[in-house]
Amino acid sequence: MGNEASRLDEQTLLAYEEQKHLPKEEILLAYKKFDKLVPKEKKNCIDYRVPMNDILTLPELKFKPFNKRMCMVFSTSQEKDGSLNFEDFLNLLSVFRGQDNLNVQIHYAFRIFDFDGDNQLRLHDLEKLFDYLTSGTEEKHPDFELRTDMAKNFLCGRLRSFTKEELKGSWTGSS
Repeated sequence: MGNEASRLDEQTLLAYEEQKHLPKEEILLAYKKFDKLVPKEKKNCIDYRVPMNDILTLPELKFKPFNKRMCMVFSTSQEKDGSLNFEDFLNLLSVFRGQDNLNVQIHYAFRIFDFDGDNQLRLHDLEKLFDYLTSGTEEKHPDFELRTDMAKNFLCGRLRSFTKEELKGSWTGSS
């Protein structure tokens, strides 16, 4: 582990601890996992972008139904290809480890479920959510009527969109 730690200098490690609310040991473990995905010739570059397909081989993401959406949301890539650098990877791990601020978790969950990026969850977003839950992809569920009924039931008959603030209010019990 000494080699892995030496690639993250103490100042960078301290900054990650403060920003990501992760203990040093978790950051080093994350770095070790991330580094295994980095090609040999790029090993000393924490800004290297690991392709989404490689990230999805990690046990933490491999079987999550929204793994591709998670990569797309957390990726800061200009190409919008879902690739992650080490900081993107840490952000993803820190938000969903259960100890982060509820508002931050809601923000990212909302972005993952807002498939078209219009800052509202509408019927078509919820239909895609159902598709992901049943197939793991955005591929349409073969039973269109069931898919639409499930999405409508999720909306509780409102048949309108709702915003992140409304969703947050319903999850936290405030309006």
